[in-house]
Amino acid sequence: MQVYTALYTDSGIVLIAMKRHENQFWDGANTGINSLMKQAGQFCLPGGKQNSGETVYECAKREFLEETGVQVPMYSESWDWASPAGFTLVGFKVTALTELERRINAGLARGHGNSPANSAVRDWELSEVSVVALSVIEDFLGKHNDLPPHIQARVDQELAVRRTRYNHSIDWYGQCARELKRRIRITYR
Repeated sequence: MQVYTALYTDSGIVLIAMKRHENQFWDGANTGINSLMKQAGQFCLPGGKQNSGETVYECAKREFLEETGVQVPMYSESWDWASPAGFTLVGFKVTALTELERRINAGLARGHGNSPANSAVRDWELSEVSVVALSVIEDFLGKHNDLPPHIQARVDQELAVRRTRYNHSIDWYGQCARELKRRIRITYR
């Protein structure tokens, strides 16, 4: 099962990410093989496959760390939602996201040897993170972004020849956006 991580504040700010187009850095090492990313260039939430014996909360925290290089910060509230589509969204209410956004983006920048600047990033799937208002989250999550022509050509080629048993689409992120809007209650100060 796939598990996605959503960090948000009581003022209705949510941390989202953008997938890289290509990647050759997996499991903490440069493979030398430039792979096309699933959902290349699309907005997403950090997440991935749940390991056997792992709770959805453990998975959400592990995947967040592997993809951003930063641990999920202290949180005052958490919840999970099992989607009928077969994935789980885990939400963590945190105090602030602006400094976290800066730290993550510094770590996702290109470092030495075509690897991320933060050595804690295990799978360099994300190009950047952003904070967005809950009121406009559906303008990002679940919406298709156009790709550069050379990347779109690779996507089209791979879709024509590769059919896998397991596949998911950016539609899942649209479902996540709607669930976030349903669950998060904004506190005005």
